Amino acid sequence: TNALDVIVQDQIFTRLRALQDERGFAMILVTHDIALVVENCERICVMYAGTIVESGLTRDIVNRPRHPYTIGLLNAVSVLGSEREPIAIPGTPPNLFERLDGCRFAPRCPLATELCHRKMPPPETLDSGQVVRCYHWEQADDLARRADDEATWTGTRTPETRD
Repeated sequence: TNALDVIVQDQIFTRLRALQDERGFAMILVTHDIALVVENCERICVMYAGTIVESGLTRDIVNRPRHPYTIGLLNAVSVLGSEREPIAIPGTPPNLFERLDGCRFAPRCPLATELCHRKMPPPETLDSGQVVRCYHWEQADDLARRADDEATWTGTRTPETRD
């Protein structure tokens, strides 16, 4: 949908929603366009490097993300009418052809510890119904408060720098 004019995109999704209501089918939307997801999806799965790191109701994930990548992703989006500048997550995604033992986001994560680099977090279902793969999801509110500070996202996160 990136190459579509906003008006054409809106017309397509209006038609898809009408068909969905009429015929009762589900849709899976694969996109980087968070605004499009928020507008059109009841549930969201956030993927990083081929792994679902967080899933749940769209409103819950947008209003209270639990995974550091989700927080960074939302923080990197421009918000119309906001004075806040979007902040990109520094670094690059991992090479998926290399063996990765731990959390794939750990090298870019402000919360990463040695455990994150060593072992993939299991999915954990929270009281909200959100499912998150993060050993440090309980620190997500604090990270979200600090997310607009670019310093939060800078620096390399190696197993030796945090423990």
